[in-house]
Amino acid sequence: MSITNLMIDEHKKIDEYLKKFLERFGEAHFKFFEEKLREHFGMEKGIIFTLTEKFLGKELNEIFKLKEQHKEILVGLANIRKKLPDGAKDLIQTLVKDLSAHTRYEEHFFYPKIDDMLDEEQKSEITQEIRKIL
Repeated sequence: MSITNLMIDEHKKIDEYLKKFLERFGEAHFKFFEEKLREHFGMEKGIIFTLTEKFLGKELNEIFKLKEQHKEILVGLANIRKKLPDGAKDLIQTLVKDLSAHTRYEEHFFYPKIDDMLDEEQKSEITQEIRKIL
């Protein structure tokens, strides 16, 4: 399985967690969504970004960009947490928009790019490491 396909499946899970929070709009659902998103970002940083840069022997501008997006999304989460249960509507709309753009960038550009750049053995190592924690 490609990194792209594996991560598309993972993004679907994150989308479901977000959907549950948006439907039920409670602090417990937000906390669960936030926890799962933080785990997801940690997995990307700790496995995909780290191993990709190790295998390629260089830093990729795309990884820097994704790390910055992660930071911005995490700041958005913190701001939402401070305003829950009331007063977070605009912040939540911004989060949904930012997360959607981030996911599209990963799925349509970044993951396909690294699938093309890495050999089968390298991709296999990355996907095996991901599966250990999913």
